[in-house]
Order: sequence, then C-alpha cells, then structure tokens
Amino acid sequence: MSRFLPESHLEASSLLGEGTMDYWPEALALTALLIVFGLTAGPAGVLVGLLTAGVWYALGTPYAFAVGHVGIVVAFSDGLDPLTLALLEVPFVALLVGPLVRHHARVRAIGVALTVVLAGSALVWVGTSQLSLSVTALLVLGFLMIVSYGIHRLELVRLGLVRDDRDRAASETATEGRTQ
Repeated sequence: MSRFLPESHLEASSLLGEGTMDYWPEALALTALLIVFGLTAGPAGVLVGLLTAGVWYALGTPYAFAVGHVGIVVAFSDGLDPLTLALLEVPFVALLVGPLVRHHARVRAIGVALTVVLAGSALVWVGTSQLSLSVTALLVLGFLMIVSYGIHRLELVRLGLVRDDRDRAASETATEGRTQ
C-alpha cells in the first residue's frame, strides 16, 4: 500500500481523531456474533465469526457483513430455522448501527436504520413463506432500489447539491417579499 493510503479503516480513523477504543459498539457486536455463531453452528461457526471479525478489521463493515452472510450459508448448508437466523442477524444489525452509536447520531437516524432493516427482513420473511422465490426476489430488489434512492437523495441534500423543500419554501417566501 501507499504511504498515503491507510491499510485498514482503523488506521484511517486515526486521521479523523478516533482511536481503536472508540470502536466499542462494533467490538461488542462482533463478540456477540462470535458467541451466537459458536452456539448455533459449533466450531465452524466460531471460524466464520473469527473470519467476519478479521474482515471487519481489515476492510470494514460492508465486507464483514457480506462475508458473514456467506458464512451463514456455508455453516448452515442443510438449512436453518427462522429463530436461528433471527439470532444471527441481531449482531449483524448491531454491527451496522455501531457507527451511528459511536458518532452519537440522532435517535431518529438509528430508528430509520433499524426500521429499514426490519422492513427488509419482514419482506423477505413474508415473501419466502407466501410467494414464489422469483416474486420475492423482485420485491426485495424493488425495496433495495427505493432504499438506495432514499440514501442517494439524502446525500445530495446533506452535501448541499440540491435544496430540500424547507430551503425552497424559504427562498420562495423571501422572493415574494422582495417583489411586493
């Protein structure tokens, strides 16, 4: 790696003034994930949990999330019941919400993140139990498209690239006041 690019997200965080100890929500989530994997899948689960933690340390949350879910498929190749899946998903959700907790995000932002995860999970659960796999896949794809657009739109507003409705209403009110 270049001397200008950090090798892991933990090294990048030192540029932002964060230390390794600031990652306690993620560490707690990964510990819970390791315990749940170990209790539900045995030694293979412990290995998947350690691999997920290693990927998180080296590459960050999105990659750990992906590797952990591939690990679920590998560790439970014979199938798994909904309760076990729910137990495995709780630490993953905690891992996703960890940065919001660490940066003292508003409760509203954490609530939105949890609502999106729960709505997606409910969609998959109901879809696979009531509909065909292809219809469920299309529904999930549509859900992900809507969520992705929402995130994209939020980024545009936060970066100031577009105005939100409150800014637009305020500028229209100011313009009307000047013309009279």
